[in-house]
Amino acid sequence: MRFVIIGFAALGVLSSFTAVAATVKGHPAITPYAGSIATRRDDDGFRSYALVTAVDEKGRTDDEVLQTLKVEGNVIRFSYENPTDRSAHEIHSNYREALTKAGFRILFACAEKECGPGHATSRWGRVTGLRYFSPEMRYLAARGTREGQDIYVAVLVAKLRHQVEIVEVEAMQT
Repeated sequence: MRFVIIGFAALGVLSSFTAVAATVKGHPAITPYAGSIATRRDDDGFRSYALVTAVDEKGRTDDEVLQTLKVEGNVIRFSYENPTDRSAHEIHSNYREALTKAGFRILFACAEKECGPGHATSRWGRVTGLRYFSPEMRYLAARGTREGQDIYVAVLVAKLRHQVEIVEVEAMQT
């Protein structure tokens, strides 16, 4: 009887992921990695965003370790569950290739220890708002244009999940 209840609970979770994925509207600048399940979209509106452009392990504070480029504009955050049969490396590499083919310039990329010491990954959340970390974490920041508008993209891929964050650069409405 326990297995039946657990089975129904698992089906409920899977069907809720499917329902959420069906309602998450994508962004025309970037296509999610094939097989990913969209779990969330946050439209944060106009704000300042810290795009990581370098890691300096000798820094003492979060802002010294994670060097950033501050950009302002409409911020849109996407969260995805990774396909179970794909590695973080594969997902990250595909995003990088797709962005490059779309004319984006990679500003910074790191993998695993290049992204800073494992014990300090929480600083990524404090500085950037990104929230998925694992020892095999990968990150990239890119800049491009779409229909004449500057766009910055940050992609953080962890073992089980990944995030894509987009900043559509525009002047604040007054």
